Amino acid sequence: MATIITRCSCCAALCLAAGCHAIYYSPAPMPVFRQHEAVDSPLSVDPVQQGTVGTDVRVASDATVAPAAPTAVSLQEAIHLCIVANLTIRAGSEKIAQAQGDFTQASLIPNPTLLLDTLLNPFPGSRFTPQRQGGPPQQDLAVTFPIDWCLFGKRVAAMEAARLGVDVATADVANLIRLQVTDTAVAFYDVLEAKALLDIARLDLADAKKIESITERLVKGGELAGIEKDRARLVTLDAQREFRRREMNVRVAKAKLAPLLGRCSPTPDLDVRGELDIAEPAALPELCAAMEIAEQQRPDMIALNRRIVMAEAEIYRERKKGYPEVNIQPVFTNQTQGDIGFPDAQTYGLVLTTTLPFSDRNQGNIAKAMSVQREAIARLQGELAIMRSEVKQAVDSTEAARDIVLRDDPAMVDMARAVRDKTELAFSKGQDSLLNLVITQRAYLDRLRLSASAKADYWRSLQRLNAAVGGLTVPAASLPETLPAPKLGAPGDPGS
Repeated sequence: MATIITRCSCCAALCLAAGCHAIYYSPAPMPVFRQHEAVDSPLSVDPVQQGTVGTDVRVASDATVAPAAPTAVSLQEAIHLCIVANLTIRAGSEKIAQAQGDFTQASLIPNPTLLLDTLLNPFPGSRFTPQRQGGPPQQDLAVTFPIDWCLFGKRVAAMEAARLGVDVATADVANLIRLQVTDTAVAFYDVLEAKALLDIARLDLADAKKIESITERLVKGGELAGIEKDRARLVTLDAQREFRRREMNVRVAKAKLAPLLGRCSPTPDLDVRGELDIAEPAALPELCAAMEIAEQQRPDMIALNRRIVMAEAEIYRERKKGYPEVNIQPVFTNQTQGDIGFPDAQTYGLVLTTTLPFSDRNQGNIAKAMSVQREAIARLQGELAIMRSEVKQAVDSTEAARDIVLRDDPAMVDMARAVRDKTELAFSKGQDSLLNLVITQRAYLDRLRLSASAKADYWRSLQRLNAAVGGLTVPAASLPETLPAPKLGAPGDPGS
């Protein structure tokens, strides 16, 4: 018996020592969406683990990134700043650490319970004697060790479910980065479009002032009626109002971009560097191929599949929880018998306690876990349908934007400019009316605005297509020749 107790005590001590060391799980890293476009960025920031989303996702603080960031960022630099400094990504990446904490907690062995007591003591003012025996006083030392985690595999089941939770969190963070990077790229082209429209408004204002000056000269020469001067002034006022509106749009677009780059507040010096010109419209992927790629590599799809596996592990864990709780308790007892004429006695014992799972076998939590698994399967099916619809919309919108760009003949802009110039020359000689000049001027400016917006729509739809597929699908031939083509044929920075 002594040998059995000794062996049990040694095993319990070894298990206790093993449980004192926390176990750390490092999940398989996932690629960061469009990371390769940022690794060559010249920005100077604190070292950050780049290229994967995994166990050590560290994001540089705004204080370290903002001073090193240039006032005018390219698309690659904007993506780089988004990945390393975006506050939403920084907050979301904590989910991985939280899931790792759950895994560490699941790996810990339950704590033993210590019992110290003193029993059968006489009341104060009285004592036990050989003639008036009692007791004898007894002191117990007992340590209870739970062993059901080992007997029934409860700890292993809990660790497996928590490990899969870390994998799910890793995929969720990768999907968050995908969404934030896409929002950054779209906001980047929003600023470029706003700046292009501001330049057009500036040109409109300069032309309106020029028309007003010509009108004043013609009115003074008696070639036009005085009311034409007032009409020309109204045209200038409209151009000034449009210019101020476009200026406000640029500030609004920059304000939307600032938080995506990790800036805590919009700064006046924030600007973007690039052009909307398109070297060559991209050849779009086939719809079926794009859907297949998205299903395989989009991190949200990966996360949903991992949730199903995790739900299955949760069911297994809950079933293990339904097994009885088993505790082993070595007991050491000391009996003080000197007052009653006997020597003190030391004894030991071994107690085994267990619950009897007659009614509570964790049925409710098992049913709940099974429902969570069914929910995960249904959610995956629903998200697959949404994903396919999203990919189709992205392909269709990109194809439509590309067709508009292809049909947008630059010669039409030159033609509108030539008509405007001829009408302006005729007006300056008093051979045409102010109304015709304003009409031709508006037609020319509208053509410029439509061309700039069409190019911006093309770039934005391309960003959304890459996000919908979960990877870069644009061939390198579509990039401006002035820039090196990133790997995998990203749309890249339109140049500066």
